[in-house]
Amino acid sequence: MKKMPHLKESQSKGRLILLFTVVLMLSIILVLGTSCSTGPEQNIVSDAYYNVGNSAFSAGNYKQAEEYYITAISYNPDNRSASYNLALTYTLNGKFLEAENLFLQLLADDPDNIIVLNSAAWNIYKSGNPEKALEDYESILRITPAYDELRLNCIRVSLGIGDFARADYHLGYLFDNSTLNFDMLFLRGEFFFHQNDDEAGDWYISALEKDSGNIDAESRIEEILQSELTEKSILKLYTKLNNAGLLSPDLLYEISLRLLSIGEISGFTYLREAVLLGFDITQIMRTDFEILPEPIYNEFLEFLIDEFARKFQ
Repeated sequence: MKKMPHLKESQSKGRLILLFTVVLMLSIILVLGTSCSTGPEQNIVSDAYYNVGNSAFSAGNYKQAEEYYITAISYNPDNRSASYNLALTYTLNGKFLEAENLFLQLLADDPDNIIVLNSAAWNIYKSGNPEKALEDYESILRITPAYDELRLNCIRVSLGIGDFARADYHLGYLFDNSTLNFDMLFLRGEFFFHQNDDEAGDWYISALEKDSGNIDAESRIEEILQSELTEKSILKLYTKLNNAGLLSPDLLYEISLRLLSIGEISGFTYLREAVLLGFDITQIMRTDFEILPEPIYNEFLEFLIDEFARKFQ
């Protein structure tokens, strides 16, 4: 999956925030952890480790987060937030049995906790038992039909096993009863994408209007552009993206490449536009030229020579 250029800055900032948070929290832990042995002080240390774990979790460092949550619980076994987040990290780290046991412990004290029930069912799905996960989701939805996140997970599992009728039913429920957000629109796109329906592109664009620059939606549009599309379908996608103000250099590059691959010289217009918007011309050099018809191939080389000459003037 390609990463959009603008993410690099946010990732760097995320690392700095994580580093600052860790230093701050560990300072608190070092001051308190060496002297505390009872009650309130242990809870403060537990909360400090929990917060550091959350920072690691947000940065995608799930193994580190797991260690911090375990330490938080060692200082305060009643830290339910740390226990819940530890269960989440177990799922993400592939420790499904450990996650299941921890979810069961949490549900023993609060059997109707919809958030824990949702995550427990997702853990069952990730462990390789989608049928049981769907059974649990459907059972919970009969009691609490308005919990959108749980229904979204039910849709994800349904699409994962190719149960399009079930996915369509739950998508219809959300579209009729909820305020549409990125996830709902994206999953509607997934519904069509997994059935090789061109309508998927329309829904991914609608999703991007809710969350401009989302990697998952842009990557799906790139995959659609790389499929067997006619010039009309390609230009239709271009027009919709352009009208929505969602044309990134990466998407323009994919549009140009698809047009050129079917012999449409108009692709050079979009390729030039991608370069002007900041697409790395050196990446164009790594294009698989064999996909281009011979006349287009020759013009493509001339285009590259002209662009390099202009770039280094």
